[in-house]
Amino acid sequence: MSVLKLALAVATLSCVSVSAFGATQVLGAWKGKIHVDIAKLPRANDPKMKPILLQQIAVVAKAAFDLKISKDGTFKMTVSGAPPPAKNETQTGTWSLKGDQLTLMSLHRKQSAHPFTIAKDGKSFSVDLPGGMAKLVFTR
Repeated sequence: MSVLKLALAVATLSCVSVSAFGATQVLGAWKGKIHVDIAKLPRANDPKMKPILLQQIAVVAKAAFDLKISKDGTFKMTVSGAPPPAKNETQTGTWSLKGDQLTLMSLHRKQSAHPFTIAKDGKSFSVDLPGGMAKLVFTR
């Protein structure tokens, strides 16, 4: 699942835009899901491909991301319900807040950072996944 792999990469090494959002407000548990915008999917030339594509989207949508941002500067994220190879993957690392950027640095992956945007109400943050067809959204 390429969308799932991209979501894992983005989620394990990321920057979160946290306008007017302090360090204590990002601490704690967050639940993440992948949301796919079906309207943005490429049109299949073969009508037989649509059910296959929808089935793959359903599989990706079952993935659950549990993220815990701790006061000691560490985080732990577990992915469950995802298809292999990420079926039950756990990532750990450190986080830092600099200005309005929260950086999660995985101890397991070395990749470029992607910015998450905190909702104005502070109840969620999200990032568009590469390709623009899906979003990884974290909520409390």
